[in-house]
Amino acid sequence: MGKKVDYRTNSKNRKILKVVLVVLFLIIVSYLLIRSIINAYKSLPKNVDASKSMHFNVSDYNSLEELLSNYNCSFVRKKVDSNIIKIYVMFDRSLYTDSKSNEDYFFKIARVVADFENYVDFELIDNARNIDILVLCENKKIAQYTINGDDNYYLNHNSEINSKKETTKITNFNIKSEELVKLINNNWSDNDINFGTRESTCNGYNIYFDEGIKYKKVGRQVFNIVFTEKYKNEIVEGLSVFSNSKDVESILGTPTYQHEQDLYGYVGKNNYLFFDFINKQVSIYPIKELQDEEKFIEIINQMNNSSDVKEFASNLTDLWNDYDIYNYDSNYVNLQYTLYGISLNISSNSLKNGIYIYQNYKGDRDIVNLDNVYMSDKNLIVDEEYKRSIGESVIADGDDVGSTFSSKFVLIGRTSLNVNEKGIKGPTFYSLDGEYPDSELDRGTIISSYWWYDDFNLIYSIDNDGIYVYNCATRQNSKLSNIEGNININSIQDNKIIYNDIQEVKIIIN
Repeated sequence: MGKKVDYRTNSKNRKILKVVLVVLFLIIVSYLLIRSIINAYKSLPKNVDASKSMHFNVSDYNSLEELLSNYNCSFVRKKVDSNIIKIYVMFDRSLYTDSKSNEDYFFKIARVVADFENYVDFELIDNARNIDILVLCENKKIAQYTINGDDNYYLNHNSEINSKKETTKITNFNIKSEELVKLINNNWSDNDINFGTRESTCNGYNIYFDEGIKYKKVGRQVFNIVFTEKYKNEIVEGLSVFSNSKDVESILGTPTYQHEQDLYGYVGKNNYLFFDFINKQVSIYPIKELQDEEKFIEIINQMNNSSDVKEFASNLTDLWNDYDIYNYDSNYVNLQYTLYGISLNISSNSLKNGIYIYQNYKGDRDIVNLDNVYMSDKNLIVDEEYKRSIGESVIADGDDVGSTFSSKFVLIGRTSLNVNEKGIKGPTFYSLDGEYPDSELDRGTIISSYWWYDDFNLIYSIDNDGIYVYNCATRQNSKLSNIEGNININSIQDNKIIYNDIQEVKIIIN
């Protein structure tokens, strides 16, 4: 704990090729969150408690006193001292309430005051509660946010609280699935494991559709295995994908992790076990013991001494190559080891840079005493499974996620709006009724225009390449014509594709 990585000091020396691995379920969750926020904001009355809203226009307020009153915060006085505006206030709460953080409340106040004061440096001082918040601004944004002399106040205090949380209880369960037993006995390696016939891949998962199995591999080992409705066998003793919540609780007891009645999670001695009742799936993750923790600590200390985050990420991926997320560009790094409970989040635009340790971390929790290391109250494996489940349920419901539908499939794709992205995943096709395997086009494919020919065949174009037809049911991708320049498909008439208003290509579908 302690000091914060100043990533901006190294950003000018970075010339990293931008690689952004776009994960579908994150897009979907972000979309749903944004949509719910917009709908909620539209319904807010004028005199709402602004501390609970995401944004409002500070120009609607005539004074700082009026603005602060929306947060139940009393304005006392203001004066300028050494080029810093000192604003004396009386907050309606302390930094913590019964060990619960009030971080959002105080940061929202700092944000709107910064906006109201046109982003000059200022302090918010509450002498009665011994709170002194220093806000330094740069380029119309908050560059530094310090509470009582600590620019990582909440990260440090929350980390200390989270590091003392009790370890997760263990639930004993007997695995009955023959495929899963073999996988576990093979140390979660798919080498020499025969699941049947792989029909397709999608979002990193190898899909054995008829067998009702799909799995994601990270590094040399299986990261997650999912049993679908097509899997008819017992998975753990007495339970299958068709078991309901009452069945599961009667055998395994109260779930360790639960999202309403949709998702139950249990932690065994060697595995995480989830029952996804919405999608009728059972999902299992291995528990991985941390190897070379001393080397990990050495790499952290090296970064704290040099502030070279690029070198740190390189050293860490050399130590462990089984990361499941690694996105970066010249001023941004997101490196995540979900199964280890470790993530690195660095951005020149963030006030919360650092190495995050999660509740599923199997190493020594005293590691949070190192500078720039923080303990979260979250479990990365549980978060991963929740996002995976939500992603699949949204698609299965046919919700509008900003993509295009036939009556059988939804395309969640990359269009010409994304031409600046490099190394992105390919357009992805999901079966709305689960009758066909999900699939995706090659990584980096950027669709410039498209047209559903029928429920199964998508006609699409790639600029400076040509026009293609993809059959979502058979997963056959065929090129219809080579075309240079930009291509805009306008319509399909008499079995011909009309593009760029006047040209045409005859459709040939095998």
